[in-house]
Amino acid sequence: MIEFIKNNYQWIFSGVGISVLTLLYFVIRKLFRKKKTKNKSEVFNLLPDEIIKEMDKIPPLQRDKLKESYNGLRVEWKTKFLIANLSKNGNVHLMLLDRGNYPWICCDVKINDYPELKVVKEGAVIWISGEIIEVDGNKITVKPSSLRFVK
Repeated sequence: MIEFIKNNYQWIFSGVGISVLTLLYFVIRKLFRKKKTKNKSEVFNLLPDEIIKEMDKIPPLQRDKLKESYNGLRVEWKTKFLIANLSKNGNVHLMLLDRGNYPWICCDVKINDYPELKVVKEGAVIWISGEIIEVDGNKITVKPSSLRFVK
């Protein structure tokens, strides 16, 4: 290696050599650098009532932009079961309350995935984990990844 440098020092330290060495440095650095990716499974510590309060703080014509910023956030919330509507295709539309209070937390699930819904009583605690798909007025719609029934 040292012999190579002695024989080629003029080329190595000329503009072309410096450019090649710099390019080589960045290529090697990029190959070995860990990629930072956003953790899709990260759950945000944000309560439903906080979302609605933030919406109420800003002028009405600015709310659409804020609503969109909540879409896709992963959440896990303690809710109380209030209303369920069964459709013909086996889906159930749930209307839950945030810790027993407004706003509404709505989601659609398959009854076969959660047979407990057939016997759950009004006011039962259900933990919902999922992704916010819409914030609208006093209602937050979530695409659930899981429901956990508390006995």
